[in-house]
Amino acid sequence: MFPPSHHSAETVAWYKVGEPSRIDRATLRIAVAHLAAAAILVRHWPTPGSRQDAALALAGGLRRLGWTVEQIAVFIRAVANAAGDEETAKRATAAEFTERRRADGGTSTGWPTLAALIGEDAVACVTKWLERQLPPKHDREARREGGSEHKAPTQAQSLVSIAKSGGQFFHTPEGDAYASVRVNGHTENWPVRSEGFKDWLIHSFYDQCSRPPGSRRSVSSAEPSKRSLEASPAKKRAGSTIATTLRARQRDC
Repeated sequence: MFPPSHHSAETVAWYKVGEPSRIDRATLRIAVAHLAAAAILVRHWPTPGSRQDAALALAGGLRRLGWTVEQIAVFIRAVANAAGDEETAKRATAAEFTERRRADGGTSTGWPTLAALIGEDAVACVTKWLERQLPPKHDREARREGGSEHKAPTQAQSLVSIAKSGGQFFHTPEGDAYASVRVNGHTENWPVRSEGFKDWLIHSFYDQCSRPPGSRRSVSSAEPSKRSLEASPAKKRAGSTIATTLRARQRDC
């Protein structure tokens, strides 16, 4: 359209007379990507009751893309406001909450949780738009710091890092290593070499990296690194020996 064209019975007019604003291509591409992602999120913003969960998951996903806390807060506030959310200020606090949780060594939700709330197709479109603004893959994986190449961590290193940040480790008087992890709001204790701990590790990897490990076998291939958890200094510190017991309760049929 071009003034004085008509659209929906309204006259299109110039908002301001003067020279068009100038903007470089990279900045324009980022702005378009953000606008497209926001439009998708506004269309699929959940109903009251799960909106704060959506804001937290969105904050976690954006933080893993390298966004700052301030950028995340502004973006979430704009999305919530356009979606008619009556608690935009509260939604914006998800950015700071997520950052504090990560700084304290805790885990945060991300794209998988958001997909469960607004749909996998919507999240796939959002991440596709947002990832268009990132540098090429080889640049992201090999950044230079101080003149030396900084390589991305291996999958085994990422798994061990997730385990250390999300679990509390101890050992029994017999020397068996255990991990205390949070699952659905409660604490579970699993032997480090158990299938239960492996399931938790796979889920945590998916939540933080927005993709599963290569396979369960690849998680098993991290066994040498997992042994480092069993031999960690935490195991040798005073007070880290805990006797384990098995508790059973009657099931009501």
